[in-house]
Amino acid sequence: MGLAIADLKRFHNVDESPARPSPEKLLWSTVLELALTDLESADGATKRRTRAWVTSRRRDIGSFWWVCEILGFDPQAVRHRGVARSTDEKRLERITRSC
Repeated sequence: MGLAIADLKRFHNVDESPARPSPEKLLWSTVLELALTDLESADGATKRRTRAWVTSRRRDIGSFWWVCEILGFDPQAVRHRGVARSTDEKRLERITRSC
């Protein structure tokens, strides 16, 4: 299953959702949304910590895998998309700097 930040925002907009999401799902969707944003736009230590969280194989409470599963997303698809977008951004930065 693909994932876009718009998919996460559906947890925040209760008018579009047939059932009101739990406060916990709102919290964890915000965490995942921030992680995907950090992979794309953060720099330095924040990006490294976020990438480590996203690529971790842990499945305990609070792990990337756990968060995706409670939100109904395929963790591997989300991980692939988030990391791929981050890598594409790095390539673009290198190309832009060399011009």
